[in-house]
Amino acid sequence: MNTIEFYKEFYFKEIERKHELNNSINLPILIITTIVSVNFYILNLYPKLDEMNCLKILVAIILLSIVYSVYFLLKSFSNLLKSYHYKELANIDKILNYENELKNEQKKIKNAKILFEEYLKKELADCATCNFLINKIRTEDIAKSKKGIFIAIIATFILSTNYIISLL
Repeated sequence: MNTIEFYKEFYFKEIERKHELNNSINLPILIITTIVSVNFYILNLYPKLDEMNCLKILVAIILLSIVYSVYFLLKSFSNLLKSYHYKELANIDKILNYENELKNEQKKIKNAKILFEEYLKKELADCATCNFLINKIRTEDIAKSKKGIFIAIIATFILSTNYIISLL
């Protein structure tokens, strides 16, 4: 097995995950928008909302879960104000210069090739490890956001059911 291929695949997999995580924010935003719209619609239909304490509790749960969800979506997407700093491979000119320097320093081309491959492995592993850790945090934040969305959906369902029952 060519070990440099392993490191290269891992590095590119983490770059791919980064793009998937960037794109994965669209569906939760759509769901949150739908939840908010449905709740506004239902709450406008209730004749005496001020008198119903259980509905106020449900609305508070929905509001808190949406805020919770949006917070973790923002944290996953942009790390709030800090931003995420993914590691990339060095400029290709620097890599080429390093390879040429090795060829000039080493007496045997085989030694230069081995040292260069070790350098590439180290760079790929370093970048992939950093990117993996960032992607792991982002994935966990999206999972937390989904929990908030799930709670908001359940509470919205209860609110809707309560409204339908009140009509009967």
